[in-house]
Amino acid sequence: MNFFSIIWCLIGGASAWNLATFDDSGLQFATNNNDYEIVHVSLFYVRSFLTIRNLSNSSNHHITLIESTWPENLLPIQSRIFPNELSHAKHKSDCNGIVKTIQTAVDRTDGHLWLLDNGSQYCTPKLIVFDLLRSNIEIHRYLFTDLKNDALKSIQLYIKDDMDANNNAIVKRSSTATTYALILIHQSKFLIQYSLSDNRPKKLFLIIPLQSGAYDILIAAEITIKNNDELVVKDYNNNLWIAKLNEIKYSSIQSKNIDLFVEVKFLGPLLGSANALAIPQMVDDIDQYMYYYLPRDGAVVRWNFRFPGEIRAEGHEVLYLTKSSIVQIVFGAKASSVWIVHAHADEIGDHCRRILNFRTLNGSRRLFS
Repeated sequence: MNFFSIIWCLIGGASAWNLATFDDSGLQFATNNNDYEIVHVSLFYVRSFLTIRNLSNSSNHHITLIESTWPENLLPIQSRIFPNELSHAKHKSDCNGIVKTIQTAVDRTDGHLWLLDNGSQYCTPKLIVFDLLRSNIEIHRYLFTDLKNDALKSIQLYIKDDMDANNNAIVKRSSTATTYALILIHQSKFLIQYSLSDNRPKKLFLIIPLQSGAYDILIAAEITIKNNDELVVKDYNNNLWIAKLNEIKYSSIQSKNIDLFVEVKFLGPLLGSANALAIPQMVDDIDQYMYYYLPRDGAVVRWNFRFPGEIRAEGHEVLYLTKSSIVQIVFGAKASSVWIVHAHADEIGDHCRRILNFRTLNGSRRLFS
């Protein structure tokens, strides 16, 4: 039996993933579709990188990242293990290899793919960076020796210059600027900020200023980036907060082990328990939307940041209803479409489906209007 495959099909003018079986270099793996689920997808133009999870205890293989074609590409790329089979651990104590990919992020300015590996009970979590423009070679690696396995949760990238004389971060979109990763840790009081030039993780605390002059620390459940200059945060109570990346400052409170801090502003509560927050990086749009998923209702909704006041139900639009669990909302390689990614195949066998274009509503409707 074979391990894993991605077969492309054309449905309604857009191709979509369908997990089936294929023979890749003669490797013999489990073949049942139900043995695997998609955890995360990242894009580099028409190349897609799928983080997968093996749900079967019968397989002793631990491939957790594959590369394939993004559905909008009319010339499919052969699906394959990324970057190659030898880069993946053969067992959970093979710590030099990729043990457990949890998420990836791609910097389109330099073609670097950042990979979070959550390790195992034997292996430390790590960050690995690959150069997609130079045959997918590994160019950087960092071991998070202070973290337990499965501590890493997600990664977001943004671009900025170094701190200026007043300790303010100057946000830029120049190709010469530095790319920074913001790494979310499960139930942590801080994020990790990391860059290839620093080669050292810095603890970034999200500060809620109080009227007394003191402050609280916001614990993030999910993060995303808006227009490369703002950090959007969902807390564990499904409240939404925002912070300006150019206001990240070095801390003088060394005794509390705070490297960096930034103040957050309260935007309001979301419409319920939510996940899959996503914001298209289209700074020239008149409207700036945030998309998210409400598992209770099976609804994909969007909210306009330009809507006056705090987050309210009347500022939302329902875009799509589904019975299948959604793990991610993705914006197309052509920067003109919104897609949803299912962990498991939906009712017609797809794992990825386009739901609308940015500049059209495609039948969307107001929520609770």
